[in-house]
Amino acid sequence: FWEVWSSAYLRQLPTSVRQFRHHGRLRIGSVVLIHEKNTPRLMWPVGVVVRLYKGSDGVVRSADIRTAKGVRTRAIQCLHDLECE
Repeated sequence: FWEVWSSAYLRQLPTSVRQFRHHGRLRIGSVVLIHEKNTPRLMWPVGVVVRLYKGSDGVVRSADIRTAKGVRTRAIQCLHDLECE
């Protein structure tokens, strides 16, 4: 399982948001991988979206993510949707 997960799935995972758009799959309850700079992709933490923050234009800009180490706020460009809820 770990070999398939790391070689086939995680390495080909695109970012959740390439541009700010009104339509996206990220919603409360989404399971995401959190991009951490200077850390290998296989070591990035996994979390669940608990709150979304919209900008003044109504587009979601950041989210609170619940992880094993607590709640973190991250920009949506740093989140990779794992396509499960």
